[in-house]
Amino acid sequence: MIDYREFTVAVAREAGTVLKKTLNKKHTVAYKGEINIVTEADRISEDLIIGRIYERFPLHDILAEESKETDSGSDFR
Repeated sequence: MIDYREFTVAVAREAGTVLKKTLNKKHTVAYKGEINIVTEADRISEDLIIGRIYERFPLHDILAEESKETDSGSDFR
């Protein structure tokens, strides 16, 4: 049986490590709305998380904050 919790914690820790490395660096900032911003660090960490999910669970759909959602009809989202 797949341990989703273990996988999720491992990926979150990996993304956290990436974010820590970008903490004191200047970031490119984009506006996705009048008061909503998205930084380069946001995109890097989200890309890592999405990539890890696709590597392990290629048939799962993903709903993410910054990226376009996928909808292939999976029972997992």
